[in-house]
Amino acid sequence: MKSVMMYPHNFINGAFGDRLFRIEYIERLDNMNTTIFEAVAKYKKDDTLPYTEYFSLGHFLTKDLAENAIMLAKQLPGFRAFCDENFYIEDFVLNDGVPRNYSVDDPIKNNEVFILWHGYDVDAMYTVGGTLGVFSDYEYAVLAKEKYSTWDIFIVHGLDNFGIGKVVLNERQWVDGFVTVYD
Repeated sequence: MKSVMMYPHNFINGAFGDRLFRIEYIERLDNMNTTIFEAVAKYKKDDTLPYTEYFSLGHFLTKDLAENAIMLAKQLPGFRAFCDENFYIEDFVLNDGVPRNYSVDDPIKNNEVFILWHGYDVDAMYTVGGTLGVFSDYEYAVLAKEKYSTWDIFIVHGLDNFGIGKVVLNERQWVDGFVTVYD
């Protein structure tokens, strides 16, 4: 958390309104630098399979909450067989990816964020993809999607393969674990 030095209003341009504007601006910058932590588990059956499966264990406002989600997941069916190296935390700067010419100042509302992702099918069984960003507003995710839609890598694999989903922060996923079924 950033500390803000407070001065008497006459020190800052002598106007009460300017002081409020400056404080709001600092808060807006803090919102733009908010980090969202995703707890992730990954699994690869063996080296003959070229794919790795990923499980999002949830998105969290603090690293401690993400670490706790991993600790709890390690006790669940399916995840118990994973090594420590199979768990990690990925961090995203909130609203990163919105074009610079847009004013981004909305805080997180109702403890919900919007995840922009891109994925495409490799074959009938597997999809490749990943998270491109975490946004405080659906509109910001759409703006980032429009920006990424101009990149060759996404054009090659299909512009219809973008998705935007709403996620509740600090809510664990895969809370019952999973079972593995082999042929």
